[in-house]
Amino acid sequence: MTISKQNSPPQAGQPHEGRVFVFGIDGAEPSLLRRFVDEGSLPSFARLLDRGVGAHLRSTPMPISPQAWASFATGLNPGRHSIFTFMDRIPGTFGFRPSNASHIQGASFWRLASEAGRRSAVLNVPMTFPAEPLNGLLVSGWLAPSAETDGFTHPPELATQLRERFGPYPLHAGIRDLAMQGQRQQALDAALSSMKRKADIAWHLWQQDTWDLFVFVVSEIDTIQHFLWPADGESGLDALRQAYIAADEILARWASVSDDDLTILVMSDHGAGLNPKGALYLPGLLEALGYTRRRSTGFSTLVAGAYRLVDRLLATRVKRRMAAYAPALHSTGMAAHVLGTIDWNRTRAYSYWAHGRADVWVNLAGRDPGGIVQPGDEYAELVAELCEVLLDCTDPQTGAPAVESAIPQNEAFHGPCVDAAPDIVVTFHADRVLSGLRCGDVIVTEPRGQDIHIGQHRLDGVFLASGPAIQPGTAPQAPNLTDLAPTILHLLGLSVPADLDGRLLSEILSADADRAQRVAPEPLPATERPIRDYSPEEEQAIRQRLRDLGYM
Repeated sequence: MTISKQNSPPQAGQPHEGRVFVFGIDGAEPSLLRRFVDEGSLPSFARLLDRGVGAHLRSTPMPISPQAWASFATGLNPGRHSIFTFMDRIPGTFGFRPSNASHIQGASFWRLASEAGRRSAVLNVPMTFPAEPLNGLLVSGWLAPSAETDGFTHPPELATQLRERFGPYPLHAGIRDLAMQGQRQQALDAALSSMKRKADIAWHLWQQDTWDLFVFVVSEIDTIQHFLWPADGESGLDALRQAYIAADEILARWASVSDDDLTILVMSDHGAGLNPKGALYLPGLLEALGYTRRRSTGFSTLVAGAYRLVDRLLATRVKRRMAAYAPALHSTGMAAHVLGTIDWNRTRAYSYWAHGRADVWVNLAGRDPGGIVQPGDEYAELVAELCEVLLDCTDPQTGAPAVESAIPQNEAFHGPCVDAAPDIVVTFHADRVLSGLRCGDVIVTEPRGQDIHIGQHRLDGVFLASGPAIQPGTAPQAPNLTDLAPTILHLLGLSVPADLDGRLLSEILSADADRAQRVAPEPLPATERPIRDYSPEEEQAIRQRLRDLGYM
Protein backbone atom coordinates (compact mmCIF):
# COMPACT_ATOMS: atom_id res chain seq x y z
CA MET A 1 0.00 0.00 0.00
CA THR A 2 1.29 3.45 -0.91
CA ILE A 3 0.12 6.58 0.86
CA SER A 4 -0.25 9.50 -1.50
CA LYS A 5 0.90 12.11 0.99
CA GLN A 6 4.63 12.67 0.41
CA ASN A 7 6.29 15.58 2.17
CA SER A 8 9.88 16.67 1.76
CA PRO A 9 12.37 15.67 4.47
CA PRO A 10 12.77 18.32 7.17
CA GLN A 11 15.56 20.84 6.77
CA ALA A 12 18.15 20.93 9.53
CA GLY A 13 16.71 22.51 12.68
CA GLN A 14 13.17 22.61 11.32
CA PRO A 15 10.21 20.95 13.03
CA HIS A 16 9.44 17.52 11.64
CA GLU A 17 5.70 17.42 11.07
CA GLY A 18 5.50 13.77 10.16
CA ARG A 19 3.08 10.93 10.70
CA VAL A 20 3.40 8.41 13.52
CA PHE A 21 2.24 4.80 13.78
CA VAL A 22 2.47 3.31 17.28
CA PHE A 23 2.24 -0.47 17.60
CA GLY A 24 1.64 -1.36 21.23
CA ILE A 25 2.14 -4.97 22.33
CA ASP A 26 0.81 -5.42 25.85
CA GLY A 27 3.42 -7.29 27.90
CA ALA A 28 6.06 -7.75 25.17
CA GLU A 29 9.21 -8.98 26.91
CA PRO A 30 12.53 -7.58 25.58
CA SER A 31 14.55 -10.74 26.23
CA LEU A 32 12.08 -12.84 24.22
CA LEU A 33 11.93 -10.30 21.40
CA ARG A 34 15.72 -10.25 21.16
CA ARG A 35 15.95 -14.03 21.31
CA PHE A 36 13.38 -14.56 18.55
CA VAL A 37 14.97 -11.83 16.40
CA ASP A 38 18.42 -13.40 16.77
CA GLU A 39 17.14 -16.82 15.74
CA GLY A 40 15.56 -15.33 12.60
CA SER A 41 11.90 -15.77 13.56
CA LEU A 42 10.95 -12.06 13.47
CA PRO A 43 12.11 -10.48 10.17
CA SER A 44 9.96 -7.34 10.52
CA PHE A 45 11.26 -6.54 14.00
CA ALA A 46 14.80 -7.29 12.80
CA ARG A 47 14.52 -4.82 9.91
CA LEU A 48 13.09 -2.19 12.23
CA LEU A 49 16.03 -2.61 14.59
CA ASP A 50 18.53 -2.50 11.71
CA ARG A 51 17.05 0.76 10.42
CA GLY A 52 16.29 2.39 13.76
CA VAL A 53 16.80 2.05 17.49
CA GLY A 54 15.81 -0.39 20.21
CA ALA A 55 15.96 -0.36 24.00
CA HIS A 56 14.34 -1.57 27.19
CA LEU A 57 11.48 0.71 28.25
CA ARG A 58 11.00 1.18 32.00
CA SER A 59 7.38 0.84 33.09
CA THR A 60 5.58 2.42 36.01
CA PRO A 61 6.60 1.37 39.57
CA MET A 62 3.68 -1.06 39.67
CA PRO A 63 3.83 -2.53 36.14
CA ILE A 64 0.13 -3.26 35.87
CA SER A 65 -1.85 -2.40 32.76
CA PRO A 66 -4.20 0.40 33.94
CA GLN A 67 -1.40 2.31 35.65
CA ALA A 68 1.07 1.81 32.81
CA TRP A 69 -1.25 2.60 29.89
CA ALA A 70 -2.49 5.76 31.64
CA SER A 71 1.15 6.90 31.96
CA PHE A 72 1.75 6.06 28.29
CA ALA A 73 -1.26 8.15 27.29
CA THR A 74 -0.57 11.20 29.44
CA GLY A 75 3.20 11.32 29.99
CA LEU A 76 2.45 11.57 33.73
CA ASN A 77 3.40 9.38 36.68
CA PRO A 78 0.49 7.64 38.47
CA GLY A 79 0.64 10.08 41.38
CA ARG A 80 -0.60 12.71 38.96
CA HIS A 81 -2.91 10.80 36.60
CA SER A 82 -4.54 8.95 39.57
CA ILE A 83 -4.78 5.40 38.14
CA PHE A 84 -3.05 2.65 40.12
CA THR A 85 -4.86 -0.65 39.52
CA PHE A 86 -7.91 -2.15 37.87
CA MET A 87 -9.89 -1.52 41.06
CA ASP A 88 -8.73 1.66 42.78
CA ARG A 89 -9.59 2.53 46.35
CA ILE A 90 -12.44 4.96 46.92
CA PRO A 91 -10.90 7.84 48.95
CA GLY A 92 -11.78 7.79 52.63
CA THR A 93 -13.18 4.26 52.50
CA PHE A 94 -12.11 0.65 52.16
CA GLY A 95 -14.30 0.30 49.09
CA PHE A 96 -13.14 -0.20 45.51
CA ARG A 97 -14.31 0.94 42.11
CA PRO A 98 -13.19 -0.20 38.64
CA SER A 99 -10.97 2.39 36.96
CA ASN A 100 -11.73 3.81 33.53
CA ALA A 101 -10.50 6.57 31.24
CA SER A 102 -12.82 9.22 32.64
CA HIS A 103 -10.98 8.94 36.00
CA ILE A 104 -7.61 9.83 34.45
CA GLN A 105 -6.23 13.23 35.43
CA GLY A 106 -4.41 14.76 32.46
CA ALA A 107 -4.87 14.81 28.71
CA SER A 108 -3.88 11.96 26.43
CA PHE A 109 -1.37 12.79 23.70
CA TRP A 110 -3.93 11.75 21.08
CA ARG A 111 -6.40 14.28 22.46
CA LEU A 112 -3.73 17.00 22.31
CA ALA A 113 -2.86 15.97 18.75
CA SER A 114 -6.52 15.96 17.80
CA GLU A 115 -7.12 19.41 19.30
CA ALA A 116 -4.13 20.65 17.27
CA GLY A 117 -5.83 19.46 14.08
CA ARG A 118 -4.04 16.14 13.58
CA ARG A 119 -6.12 13.26 12.24
CA SER A 120 -5.90 10.60 14.93
CA ALA A 121 -7.00 6.98 15.31
CA VAL A 122 -6.66 5.01 18.55
CA LEU A 123 -7.53 1.31 18.70
CA ASN A 124 -7.59 -1.17 21.59
CA VAL A 125 -5.48 0.85 24.03
CA PRO A 126 -6.42 -0.24 27.58
CA MET A 127 -7.92 2.49 29.76
CA THR A 128 -9.64 4.27 26.85
CA PHE A 129 -13.25 3.46 27.77
CA PRO A 130 -15.40 5.50 27.56
CA ALA A 131 -14.19 6.69 24.16
CA GLU A 132 -13.33 10.38 24.04
CA PRO A 133 -14.20 12.52 21.01
CA LEU A 134 -11.31 12.94 18.58
CA ASN A 135 -10.58 14.44 15.21
CA GLY A 136 -10.71 10.88 13.93
CA LEU A 137 -11.79 7.70 15.69
CA LEU A 138 -11.29 5.65 18.85
CA VAL A 139 -12.09 2.00 19.60
CA SER A 140 -11.91 1.29 23.33
CA GLY A 141 -9.63 -1.31 24.87
CA TRP A 142 -10.64 -4.44 26.75
CA LEU A 143 -11.73 -2.63 29.93
CA ALA A 144 -14.96 -1.69 28.18
CA PRO A 145 -17.90 -3.69 29.61
CA SER A 146 -18.73 -4.93 26.11
CA ALA A 147 -18.42 -3.93 22.46
CA GLU A 148 -22.14 -3.05 22.51
CA THR A 149 -21.88 -0.66 25.48
CA ASP A 150 -22.55 3.02 24.84
CA GLY A 151 -19.20 4.78 24.65
CA PHE A 152 -17.29 1.85 23.14
CA THR A 153 -16.31 3.84 20.05
CA HIS A 154 -16.04 7.36 18.72
CA PRO A 155 -17.93 8.12 16.65
CA PRO A 156 -20.69 6.00 18.26
CA GLU A 157 -21.84 4.55 14.94
CA LEU A 158 -18.39 3.05 14.33
CA ALA A 159 -19.21 0.14 16.67
CA THR A 160 -22.16 -0.88 14.49
CA GLN A 161 -20.17 -0.46 11.28
CA LEU A 162 -17.38 -2.70 12.54
CA ARG A 163 -19.80 -5.32 13.79
CA GLU A 164 -21.62 -5.42 10.44
CA ARG A 165 -18.37 -5.79 8.50
CA PHE A 166 -16.30 -8.03 10.81
CA GLY A 167 -18.80 -9.67 13.16
CA PRO A 168 -18.65 -9.45 16.98
CA TYR A 169 -15.69 -7.40 18.10
CA PRO A 170 -13.03 -9.49 19.94
CA LEU A 171 -12.60 -7.42 23.11
CA HIS A 172 -10.33 -9.98 24.74
CA ALA A 173 -9.35 -13.60 24.18
CA GLY A 174 -10.89 -15.76 26.87
CA ILE A 175 -8.35 -18.57 27.15
CA ARG A 176 -8.33 -19.20 30.90
CA ASP A 177 -10.44 -22.36 30.89
CA LEU A 178 -8.63 -23.87 27.90
CA ALA A 179 -5.22 -23.20 29.45
CA MET A 180 -6.18 -24.55 32.86
CA GLN A 181 -7.58 -27.71 31.25
CA GLY A 182 -4.22 -28.31 29.61
CA GLN A 183 -5.44 -27.45 26.11
CA ARG A 184 -2.46 -25.22 25.39
CA GLN A 185 -2.66 -25.28 21.61
CA GLN A 186 -6.38 -24.51 21.59
CA ALA A 187 -5.78 -21.62 24.01
CA LEU A 188 -2.99 -20.29 21.82
CA ASP A 189 -5.09 -20.62 18.66
CA ALA A 190 -7.97 -18.71 20.27
CA ALA A 191 -5.67 -15.86 21.35
CA LEU A 192 -3.95 -15.64 17.96
CA SER A 193 -7.31 -15.62 16.18
CA SER A 194 -8.44 -12.69 18.33
CA MET A 195 -5.19 -10.83 17.61
CA LYS A 196 -5.49 -11.38 13.85
CA ARG A 197 -9.08 -10.11 13.76
CA LYS A 198 -8.09 -6.94 15.58
CA ALA A 199 -5.21 -6.46 13.14
CA ASP A 200 -7.56 -6.90 10.17
CA ILE A 201 -9.88 -4.26 11.62
CA ALA A 202 -6.97 -1.89 12.30
CA TRP A 203 -5.59 -2.32 8.79
CA HIS A 204 -9.03 -1.66 7.31
CA LEU A 205 -9.36 1.56 9.31
CA TRP A 206 -5.81 2.61 8.43
CA GLN A 207 -6.72 2.48 4.75
CA GLN A 208 -9.77 4.71 5.19
CA ASP A 209 -7.83 7.94 5.74
CA THR A 210 -4.38 9.51 5.74
CA TRP A 211 -3.79 9.47 9.46
CA ASP A 212 -1.31 11.77 11.19
CA LEU A 213 -1.38 9.54 14.29
CA PHE A 214 -2.43 5.90 14.43
CA VAL A 215 -2.13 3.98 17.72
CA PHE A 216 -2.93 0.25 17.69
CA VAL A 217 -2.49 -2.14 20.63
CA VAL A 218 -2.79 -5.93 20.85
CA SER A 219 -3.30 -7.42 24.31
CA GLU A 220 -3.27 -11.14 23.52
CA ILE A 221 0.48 -11.66 24.02
CA ASP A 222 0.14 -10.57 27.65
CA THR A 223 -2.66 -13.10 28.15
CA ILE A 224 -0.68 -15.86 26.44
CA GLN A 225 2.32 -15.17 28.69
CA HIS A 226 0.16 -15.24 31.83
CA PHE A 227 -1.25 -18.68 31.07
CA LEU A 228 1.32 -20.33 28.78
CA TRP A 229 4.63 -19.11 30.17
CA PRO A 230 7.09 -22.05 30.21
CA ALA A 231 7.35 -22.84 33.92
CA ASP A 232 10.14 -25.36 33.35
CA GLY A 233 12.48 -23.39 31.09
CA GLU A 234 12.62 -24.24 27.39
CA SER A 235 9.57 -26.49 27.40
CA GLY A 236 6.60 -24.64 25.99
CA LEU A 237 8.62 -21.75 24.60
CA ASP A 238 7.24 -22.41 21.12
CA ALA A 239 3.82 -21.05 22.12
CA LEU A 240 5.40 -17.71 22.95
CA ARG A 241 7.41 -17.83 19.73
CA GLN A 242 4.22 -18.28 17.71
CA ALA A 243 2.66 -15.30 19.47
CA TYR A 244 5.62 -13.03 18.68
CA ILE A 245 5.66 -14.26 15.07
CA ALA A 246 1.99 -13.22 14.81
CA ALA A 247 2.95 -9.75 16.08
CA ASP A 248 5.78 -9.64 13.54
CA GLU A 249 3.31 -10.36 10.74
CA ILE A 250 1.12 -7.51 11.93
CA LEU A 251 4.09 -5.14 11.99
CA ALA A 252 4.97 -6.21 8.45
CA ARG A 253 1.81 -4.54 7.11
CA TRP A 254 2.79 -1.12 8.36
CA ALA A 255 6.48 -1.64 7.65
CA SER A 256 5.54 -2.11 3.99
CA VAL A 257 3.92 1.33 3.79
CA SER A 258 5.82 3.62 1.44
CA ASP A 259 5.80 7.03 3.07
CA ASP A 260 8.86 9.18 3.68
CA ASP A 261 7.09 10.90 6.59
CA LEU A 262 5.99 7.82 8.57
CA THR A 263 7.73 7.04 11.87
CA ILE A 264 7.02 3.61 13.36
CA LEU A 265 7.23 3.11 17.12
CA VAL A 266 6.84 -0.26 18.82
CA MET A 267 6.36 -0.36 22.58
CA SER A 268 5.04 -2.42 25.45
CA ASP A 269 3.63 -1.25 28.76
CA HIS A 270 5.77 -3.76 30.70
CA GLY A 271 7.68 -6.99 30.21
CA ALA A 272 7.04 -10.52 31.41
CA GLY A 273 8.66 -13.37 33.30
CA LEU A 274 7.98 -16.26 35.63
CA ASN A 275 5.43 -15.50 38.34
CA PRO A 276 7.22 -15.87 41.73
CA LYS A 277 3.86 -15.83 43.58
CA GLY A 278 5.41 -14.12 46.59
CA ALA A 279 2.44 -11.75 46.74
CA LEU A 280 0.26 -14.59 48.00
CA TYR A 281 2.29 -14.82 51.22
CA LEU A 282 2.70 -11.13 52.06
CA PRO A 283 -0.68 -10.64 53.83
CA GLY A 284 0.04 -13.64 56.05
CA LEU A 285 3.56 -12.43 56.80
CA LEU A 286 2.34 -9.04 58.04
CA GLU A 287 -0.19 -10.84 60.21
CA ALA A 288 2.40 -13.26 61.61
CA LEU A 289 4.70 -10.34 62.44
CA GLY A 290 1.91 -8.52 64.28
CA TYR A 291 1.43 -5.60 61.90
CA THR A 292 -2.02 -6.88 60.89
CA ARG A 293 -4.54 -8.02 63.49
CA ARG A 294 -7.77 -9.84 62.76
CA ARG A 295 -11.13 -10.47 64.42
CA SER A 296 -12.34 -14.04 64.52
CA THR A 297 -16.04 -13.20 64.32
CA GLY A 298 -18.29 -10.34 63.42
CA PHE A 299 -20.31 -8.77 60.63
CA SER A 300 -17.35 -8.58 58.22
CA THR A 301 -16.76 -12.32 58.59
CA LEU A 302 -20.37 -13.08 57.66
CA VAL A 303 -20.38 -10.62 54.75
CA ALA A 304 -17.08 -11.91 53.36
CA GLY A 305 -18.26 -15.52 53.59
CA ALA A 306 -21.58 -14.72 51.93
CA TYR A 307 -19.83 -12.83 49.14
CA ARG A 308 -17.47 -15.74 48.43
CA LEU A 309 -20.38 -18.21 48.43
CA VAL A 310 -22.46 -16.09 46.02
CA ASP A 311 -19.48 -15.47 43.79
CA ARG A 312 -18.69 -19.20 43.57
CA LEU A 313 -22.20 -20.62 43.12
CA LEU A 314 -24.26 -18.15 41.08
CA ALA A 315 -24.22 -17.64 37.33
CA THR A 316 -22.71 -14.44 35.97
CA ARG A 317 -26.05 -13.10 34.69
CA VAL A 318 -27.60 -13.58 38.15
CA LYS A 319 -24.69 -11.81 39.87
CA ARG A 320 -25.05 -8.89 37.45
CA ARG A 321 -28.75 -8.54 38.30
CA MET A 322 -27.97 -8.67 42.03
CA ALA A 323 -25.25 -6.01 41.66
CA ALA A 324 -27.69 -3.76 39.81
CA TYR A 325 -30.40 -4.27 42.42
CA ALA A 326 -28.20 -3.73 45.50
CA PRO A 327 -25.00 -1.86 44.51
CA ALA A 328 -24.16 -0.73 48.06
CA LEU A 329 -24.35 -4.29 49.40
CA HIS A 330 -22.25 -5.49 46.47
CA SER A 331 -19.53 -2.91 47.25
CA THR A 332 -19.58 -3.81 50.97
CA GLY A 333 -19.25 -7.50 50.14
CA MET A 334 -16.35 -6.86 47.78
CA ALA A 335 -14.45 -4.85 50.41
CA ALA A 336 -15.02 -7.52 53.06
CA HIS A 337 -13.94 -10.24 50.63
CA VAL A 338 -10.66 -8.46 49.78
CA LEU A 339 -9.72 -7.13 53.21
CA GLY A 340 -11.23 -9.91 55.29
CA THR A 341 -11.69 -9.55 59.03
CA ILE A 342 -9.02 -6.99 59.81
CA ASP A 343 -9.27 -5.37 63.23
CA TRP A 344 -8.57 -1.78 62.25
CA ASN A 345 -8.23 -0.59 65.86
CA ARG A 346 -5.10 -2.72 66.28
CA THR A 347 -3.72 -2.94 62.72
CA ARG A 348 -0.76 -0.75 61.73
CA ALA A 349 -0.11 -2.16 58.26
CA TYR A 350 -1.77 -4.68 55.97
CA SER A 351 -1.71 -6.17 52.50
CA TYR A 352 -4.09 -8.00 50.18
CA TRP A 353 -3.65 -9.94 46.97
CA ALA A 354 -5.41 -8.48 43.95
CA HIS A 355 -4.62 -8.21 40.25
CA GLY A 356 -1.48 -10.30 40.62
CA ARG A 357 0.07 -8.02 43.25
CA ALA A 358 0.25 -7.48 46.99
CA ASP A 359 1.76 -4.24 48.23
CA VAL A 360 1.82 -2.74 51.73
CA TRP A 361 -0.68 -0.24 53.09
CA VAL A 362 -0.32 1.66 56.35
CA ASN A 363 -3.50 2.17 58.39
CA LEU A 364 -2.99 5.92 58.38
CA ALA A 365 -4.95 8.32 60.60
CA GLY A 366 -6.72 11.02 58.63
CA ARG A 367 -6.69 8.99 55.41
CA ASP A 368 -8.15 5.61 56.31
CA PRO A 369 -11.31 4.94 58.35
CA GLY A 370 -10.12 4.03 61.83
CA GLY A 371 -6.49 4.80 60.97
CA ILE A 372 -4.18 4.53 64.00
CA VAL A 373 -0.73 5.43 62.60
CA GLN A 374 -0.10 9.16 62.83
CA PRO A 375 1.24 11.07 59.81
CA GLY A 376 4.78 12.39 60.09
CA ASP A 377 7.51 10.69 62.08
CA GLU A 378 5.45 7.68 63.18
CA TYR A 379 4.43 6.96 59.59
CA ALA A 380 7.94 7.45 58.20
CA GLU A 381 9.50 5.23 60.89
CA LEU A 382 6.98 2.46 60.25
CA VAL A 383 7.51 2.56 56.48
CA ALA A 384 11.30 2.43 56.93
CA GLU A 385 10.95 -0.48 59.36
CA LEU A 386 8.69 -2.40 57.00
CA CYS A 387 11.01 -1.85 54.03
CA GLU A 388 13.88 -3.29 56.06
CA VAL A 389 11.74 -6.26 57.12
CA LEU A 390 10.69 -6.98 53.54
CA LEU A 391 14.20 -6.77 52.11
CA ASP A 392 15.36 -9.28 54.72
CA CYS A 393 12.77 -11.85 53.62
CA THR A 394 14.01 -15.12 52.15
CA ASP A 395 12.55 -18.22 50.52
CA PRO A 396 12.03 -20.79 53.33
CA GLN A 397 13.25 -23.67 51.14
CA THR A 398 16.30 -22.15 49.47
CA GLY A 399 17.28 -19.27 51.74
CA ALA A 400 17.57 -17.01 48.70
CA PRO A 401 16.36 -13.38 48.93
CA ALA A 402 12.65 -13.16 48.16
CA VAL A 403 12.04 -9.42 47.74
CA GLU A 404 13.81 -7.53 44.98
CA SER A 405 12.69 -4.08 46.06
CA ALA A 406 10.47 -2.31 48.60
CA ILE A 407 9.93 1.30 47.58
CA PRO A 408 8.19 3.86 49.82
CA GLN A 409 5.27 5.69 48.29
CA ASN A 410 7.03 9.06 48.20
CA GLU A 411 9.91 7.57 46.21
CA ALA A 412 7.72 5.67 43.77
CA PHE A 413 5.17 8.41 43.00
CA HIS A 414 4.63 12.13 43.25
CA GLY A 415 1.64 14.36 42.76
CA PRO A 416 -1.76 15.16 44.25
CA CYS A 417 -3.13 11.61 43.90
CA VAL A 418 -0.47 9.68 45.86
CA ASP A 419 -2.81 8.94 48.76
CA ALA A 420 -4.52 6.41 46.50
CA ALA A 421 -1.23 4.51 46.09
CA PRO A 422 0.16 1.77 48.35
CA ASP A 423 2.55 3.00 51.02
CA ILE A 424 5.21 0.49 49.94
CA VAL A 425 5.50 -0.92 46.41
CA VAL A 426 6.81 -4.49 46.64
CA THR A 427 8.56 -6.42 43.85
CA PHE A 428 9.58 -10.05 44.29
CA HIS A 429 12.53 -11.76 42.63
CA ALA A 430 11.16 -13.38 39.47
CA ASP A 431 13.74 -16.11 38.80
CA ARG A 432 11.83 -18.80 40.69
CA VAL A 433 8.48 -19.64 42.31
CA LEU A 434 8.71 -18.92 46.02
CA SER A 435 7.75 -21.57 48.58
CA GLY A 436 6.69 -18.91 51.08
CA LEU A 437 8.29 -16.04 52.99
CA ARG A 438 10.68 -16.21 55.94
CA CYS A 439 11.60 -13.27 58.14
CA GLY A 440 13.87 -14.27 61.02
CA ASP A 441 12.11 -17.07 62.88
CA VAL A 442 8.74 -16.32 61.26
CA ILE A 443 7.86 -18.57 58.34
CA VAL A 444 4.70 -18.27 56.22
CA THR A 445 3.95 -21.01 53.69
CA GLU A 446 0.16 -20.79 53.50
CA PRO A 447 -0.92 -18.63 50.50
CA ARG A 448 -3.74 -16.14 50.92
CA GLY A 449 -5.62 -16.67 47.70
CA GLN A 450 -4.95 -18.43 44.41
CA ASP A 451 -2.87 -17.00 41.59
CA ILE A 452 -3.45 -19.01 38.41
CA HIS A 453 -0.92 -17.06 36.34
CA ILE A 454 2.30 -18.85 35.41
CA GLY A 455 3.80 -15.71 33.90
CA GLN A 456 3.80 -12.26 35.50
CA HIS A 457 4.68 -8.67 34.65
CA ARG A 458 8.21 -7.27 34.81
CA LEU A 459 9.35 -3.68 34.93
CA ASP A 460 11.07 -3.43 31.54
CA GLY A 461 9.12 -3.51 28.30
CA VAL A 462 10.26 -2.95 24.70
CA PHE A 463 10.87 0.19 22.67
CA LEU A 464 11.74 0.33 18.97
CA ALA A 465 11.68 3.31 16.62
CA SER A 466 12.40 3.84 12.94
CA GLY A 467 11.62 6.63 10.52
CA PRO A 468 12.82 9.83 8.88
CA ALA A 469 13.45 11.64 12.18
CA ILE A 470 15.15 8.69 13.91
CA GLN A 471 18.94 8.27 13.88
CA PRO A 472 19.69 4.55 13.38
CA GLY A 473 21.96 2.91 15.92
CA THR A 474 21.56 5.51 18.65
CA ALA A 475 20.92 4.40 22.22
CA PRO A 476 18.05 5.96 24.18
CA GLN A 477 19.20 6.95 27.66
CA ALA A 478 17.07 4.96 30.13
CA PRO A 479 13.77 5.59 28.33
CA ASN A 480 10.67 5.60 30.49
CA LEU A 481 7.09 4.89 29.51
CA THR A 482 6.22 8.53 30.29
CA ASP A 483 8.75 9.67 27.65
CA LEU A 484 6.65 8.41 24.77
CA ALA A 485 3.90 11.04 24.94
CA PRO A 486 6.24 14.05 24.58
CA THR A 487 8.32 12.23 21.96
CA ILE A 488 5.27 11.40 19.85
CA LEU A 489 3.93 14.96 20.11
CA HIS A 490 7.32 16.24 18.98
CA LEU A 491 7.42 13.86 16.02
CA LEU A 492 4.01 15.23 15.00
CA GLY A 493 5.48 18.74 14.99
CA LEU A 494 3.58 19.81 18.09
CA SER A 495 4.59 21.63 21.24
CA VAL A 496 4.94 19.55 24.40
CA PRO A 497 3.16 20.63 27.59
CA ALA A 498 5.72 21.96 30.04
CA ASP A 499 4.32 20.02 32.99
CA LEU A 500 4.73 16.44 31.73
CA ASP A 501 6.85 14.03 33.76
CA GLY A 502 8.25 12.41 30.61
CA ARG A 503 10.93 13.95 28.41
CA LEU A 504 11.61 14.16 24.69
CA LEU A 505 13.98 11.35 23.66
CA SER A 506 16.07 13.85 21.71
CA GLU A 507 19.12 11.55 21.64
CA ILE A 508 17.42 9.24 19.10
CA LEU A 509 16.55 12.03 16.64
CA SER A 510 18.53 12.42 13.45
CA ALA A 511 20.80 15.39 12.82
CA ASP A 512 18.34 16.71 10.24
CA ALA A 513 15.50 16.73 12.72
CA ASP A 514 14.73 19.42 15.25
CA ARG A 515 16.16 18.06 18.51
CA ALA A 516 15.06 20.98 20.65
CA GLN A 517 11.83 20.24 22.47
CA ARG A 518 9.14 22.72 21.54
CA VAL A 519 7.64 23.55 24.92
CA ALA A 520 4.22 25.08 25.18
CA PRO A 521 4.45 28.41 27.05
CA GLU A 522 2.05 26.98 29.60
CA PRO A 523 0.32 23.64 30.14
CA LEU A 524 -1.93 23.03 27.16
CA PRO A 525 -5.60 23.39 28.03
CA ALA A 526 -7.61 20.23 27.52
CA THR A 527 -11.32 19.82 27.24
CA GLU A 528 -12.77 18.72 30.58
CA ARG A 529 -14.08 15.15 30.59
CA PRO A 530 -17.09 14.27 32.71
CA ILE A 531 -16.68 11.36 35.10
CA ARG A 532 -18.49 8.32 33.75
CA ASP A 533 -18.62 5.59 36.39
CA TYR A 534 -19.73 2.10 35.47
CA SER A 535 -23.31 1.10 36.19
CA PRO A 536 -23.64 -1.80 38.66
CA GLU A 537 -24.23 -4.23 35.80
CA GLU A 538 -21.24 -2.87 33.87
CA GLU A 539 -19.10 -3.07 36.99
CA GLN A 540 -20.04 -6.70 37.46
CA ALA A 541 -19.09 -7.36 33.81
CA ILE A 542 -15.65 -5.83 34.42
CA ARG A 543 -15.16 -7.84 37.60
CA GLN A 544 -16.10 -11.03 35.78
CA ARG A 545 -13.63 -10.32 33.00
CA LEU A 546 -10.88 -9.70 35.54
CA ARG A 547 -11.71 -13.06 37.12
CA ASP A 548 -11.66 -14.75 33.73
CA LEU A 549 -8.22 -13.27 33.13
CA GLY A 550 -6.91 -14.39 36.52
CA TYR A 551 -6.65 -10.91 38.04
CA MET A 552 -9.24 -11.53 40.79
